[in-house]
Amino acid sequence: TLLPIAGIVGTLGTGWLITRRMAGREATAAAVILFALAGLVLLFPLASGSLLASAALLALVGAATYGTGSVLLSTMPLVLSRRRETASVAAGIDFAFNLGASLGGVLIGVLVDRAGWGAVFVVLAVAAALAGGVLMVAAGRLRPAPDG
Repeated sequence: TLLPIAGIVGTLGTGWLITRRMAGREATAAAVILFALAGLVLLFPLASGSLLASAALLALVGAATYGTGSVLLSTMPLVLSRRRETASVAAGIDFAFNLGASLGGVLIGVLVDRAGWGAVFVVLAVAAALAGGVLMVAAGRLRPAPDG
């Protein structure tokens, strides 16, 4: 129950951050949260000795994951596409999320068998950082064309 509760807090917190502090910079806010997520994932091996530290870190990772996911699925299609393309962009992002969820367990299992849990944390951190980088590039280069 910790992860969903942290996810709700993360979603509300991300919404507040974007609405109150970073209006018009939704992609930048999501990218910053993804970079923070990469750092948090790398801390997991250090927290393995303490149940409280592991639970707190899991809550922070859940908040960052759910918060970023809600922004990517709801706000980014509106920000980075024309009005007529919004549904297609949202469907593409949703497809990527579902593909990752479908393959994630299998790929992580293979990685654990071959390289251990340390490699899993590194791969997840790199993936979050790459996603943040791609989002930063998209925020700087892609601007919606005027509807017309």
